[in-house]
Amino acid sequence: MEYGSILGVLLSYLLLYKYVALFAAIFFAGIVVPIPASEILMAVGAFSSQGVFNFYLALAVGLAGNVLGDLVDFFLARRYGAAVIRKLRLNRIKFFDRLEAEVRRDAPFMIFSTRIAGALGPAVSVLSGASGVPFKKFLFYDAIGNFVDIGGLLLIGFAVGSYWESFSDVVNIVVAIFVVAIIMFLLWRISRRIVRHSERNGGPDDPV
Repeated sequence: MEYGSILGVLLSYLLLYKYVALFAAIFFAGIVVPIPASEILMAVGAFSSQGVFNFYLALAVGLAGNVLGDLVDFFLARRYGAAVIRKLRLNRIKFFDRLEAEVRRDAPFMIFSTRIAGALGPAVSVLSGASGVPFKKFLFYDAIGNFVDIGGLLLIGFAVGSYWESFSDVVNIVVAIFVVAIIMFLLWRISRRIVRHSERNGGPDDPV
């Protein structure tokens, strides 16, 4: 099934079951099910401008679904650790080791920023659980990041309103650019830390 067809089916369920469908879609998207959550939230924002949804209730339902989805990843990793990481094949990604080290060093920034850059969100949730990030810290920054992300997407949809269909392609491009920008920023931070670590240890030419 094509991406547009999947989105169309989800929007049909959204209009039929409203908040139940919204919660289910955002929850399962949070645990790595390939659901176009960003487009759904912007659609809900657009529907809110027409009175189909209550904006604040949609924000609360979306936030609850996303946070609970993230907590599933967090507690699975907390309980099963390396087994979960192997099952998700995250250990085969070269960027994984650097990402894990960054989570351990700067958990608040990583958790908050990757709630907005959704592509890395589940991986950081798993790493946070596996690396022993305190539950309260994870929950706090996860909730704040998801609030900014979900609220922003709903506001975009609300502002677009009845022009949703013609504007959707532009919004997809903006979201993609934003995600790429976040990923590039994370890579830059990690490279800076590697350089500083190398300098503190005498540089790459020193004997090991």
